[in-house]
Amino acid sequence: MGRVVQSDYTIIRHPKGDIRKLWKTNGLPYEPKEIYISEVIPGEFKGWKLHKRQVSTLCVLHGKVDFSIKTDDEVNKVTLSSEGCTMLHIGTDTWFGFEAIGDVTAKILNFSSIVHDPSEGITS
Repeated sequence: MGRVVQSDYTIIRHPKGDIRKLWKTNGLPYEPKEIYISEVIPGEFKGWKLHKRQVSTLCVLHGKVDFSIKTDDEVNKVTLSSEGCTMLHIGTDTWFGFEAIGDVTAKILNFSSIVHDPSEGITS
């Protein structure tokens, strides 16, 4: 799938509520410059998007999400949920989009390698 990598994170179980350890100073191949949450309504597809300079590391905080990644002439799907322990790293020059699966609005945490710059992204 080209410039896309999946990685695990740690869940520390606790009887009063779990702790999800997503990032530490040596945990990503870059230091995030901006961290934000995207929401996607069930049945809606947000995409296609390509970043020329931004690398994104995505983690589903709530719900279940199908991520679609275009490589050459095919589309690959990766499904992540708040029940799993997986993050998705999407490099530059990679077309992607996402859709909430199920009946709840999904929340996706994005660790971005740059501060938002509308001129560096392409939407299709």
